[in-house]
Amino acid sequence: MSKVIYPAQRYNNLLIIKAAIGSLTSQPKVIRLLVDTGASYTLISKSVLTSAGYNLEPATEKMVVVAAGGNLQAAIVQLNWFNCLGSQIQDFSILAWDLPRGVNASGLLGMDFLCRLGAIIDTSNGTISVPTL
Repeated sequence: MSKVIYPAQRYNNLLIIKAAIGSLTSQPKVIRLLVDTGASYTLISKSVLTSAGYNLEPATEKMVVVAAGGNLQAAIVQLNWFNCLGSQIQDFSILAWDLPRGVNASGLLGMDFLCRLGAIIDTSNGTISVPTL
């Protein structure tokens, strides 16, 4: 089985990867996501989602997530499509949540996406490998 290796941007001990989401109103939005193996779900900031035309109020579905700072309630948003690490997924569900100020990313790339691809993270080299068919 072959694989494609994607370089991540290193920010201290964090890895950041680019992704794109399908917009409802304009061109696709290119965003930066922190790779987070501790996050069960991918989340994207409310402001990015709103600027892409997604309506967050009233959210039809919400999920309670246990986070380092306590429980949070986040809206579940169905994206037209999500593209990252060479894979585009139609109708991908993410959580709408804002990261704390000072974080230079639009959200978190969670295990829901990473496991779906069978991604292998190499922290030493700052790369993510994805198996190909």
